[in-house]
Amino acid sequence: FTDQKAAEVFSKATPHTEVRKSNSWELADTHPQAYHFLTAWLDHVAGQLSPIDQALNPTLRKGITGLTKNLTFSILMGEVRTSLIQATAWKNSLIELSTPNFAYGVASIFNPKLRKFALENADSLITRKLDVHLESIIEALSTHKFGKAKETTARALGQMIQLTDFNVALAAWNGIYRQARKSNNWTHEQAQKYANDHVIKSQISASRADISALQRSAPGRAISLFQTFTIGDWNFFIREVLGIKNPKVSKAMVVKRLARYIAAHFLINTFYEDILGMRSPLPTPYRAFRELIREGYPVAVALLGAAAEIIEMVPLASSMFGHGTTPLGAVAELLSDTTKLVQKAVGKNIPFAPVWYDVAGKWIGAPAAGAISKRVKIIKRGGTPWQTFVGTYPEKPSKPIKIEGLRGLSGLKELD
Repeated sequence: FTDQKAAEVFSKATPHTEVRKSNSWELADTHPQAYHFLTAWLDHVAGQLSPIDQALNPTLRKGITGLTKNLTFSILMGEVRTSLIQATAWKNSLIELSTPNFAYGVASIFNPKLRKFALENADSLITRKLDVHLESIIEALSTHKFGKAKETTARALGQMIQLTDFNVALAAWNGIYRQARKSNNWTHEQAQKYANDHVIKSQISASRADISALQRSAPGRAISLFQTFTIGDWNFFIREVLGIKNPKVSKAMVVKRLARYIAAHFLINTFYEDILGMRSPLPTPYRAFRELIREGYPVAVALLGAAAEIIEMVPLASSMFGHGTTPLGAVAELLSDTTKLVQKAVGKNIPFAPVWYDVAGKWIGAPAAGAISKRVKIIKRGGTPWQTFVGTYPEKPSKPIKIEGLRGLSGLKELD
């Protein structure tokens, strides 16, 4: 701050602070923690390297960044499931939106007039991106002829993902704006600002200004690859639903929001698993319990499996509990898979070793390599055309259920 008026405004907001009576004022003198936070954030938004990246060997940093981009390109692009699951972000809007306003928001996707209104007034829609790595990849590809071909492929494969992400956010913006105007009787400016803030918080923005501190460095992005939504979603759940460290959320609001949050989870899980016939991207404790019981595991193990589903909501833990992989992210998983392939090549017995073309595709950033490899596995396991299309593995055959000492629960065999 170099403006005396700005210093005076800040002084009124923090009356305990003594502000210098001059034309310059240093935030670092009075609020060092705020100063360091804002400095780091502004440096990141301006495109400067984080302190961690500055300390890294340039070759190592470029290697991590390149591998992260290749993984994003090979796994994310061309994956139908990624597009289909964008609507799960609506569960966060449902804790505030009434059913009529939510329906209004969804209908606005197909209304040219409402779409135009949102595009002209919603700043939060301009920077909609699926993941923090997606646009940086596309921008970096056009440096040579091969890169330009890759860039064209990236934009083509990424269109469906970005389209669904944008429309989900547009529906949330129109719905919350209408509710603020009609139900709360707010002015246009108030409703506009509130709707923008709501979309950033609830629909999880991956713009450079909104991502977490962990994702500002190359190692952090490698660890948190594909975790942008999980990180933002967890923060939303803690602050906006449970009201932790959020004085704006009262205890009464917590009870109401938690009930709506659970109901939204149930509805979305039902839509994906029972209607679309694909695994829901949200934690599904009931499904985990049912599957373990069907496979013949004792009730205690099934309960642990259900608990593990809930833990999937926690950032980084979702990799370990949801997919059985390392919590250090996709980069560490690729290194682990590569090691397994090398061990298998020298004659060691490695169970569940990955296929070579899947690993190679990730290393070189082959377009849709992950999606293609997954479809091959689904077809080999006898998947239906629909399961192959949406990327869902066929269920394993049920085993006879034997629950000694709990014969009264024999009805569990009917859960499926």
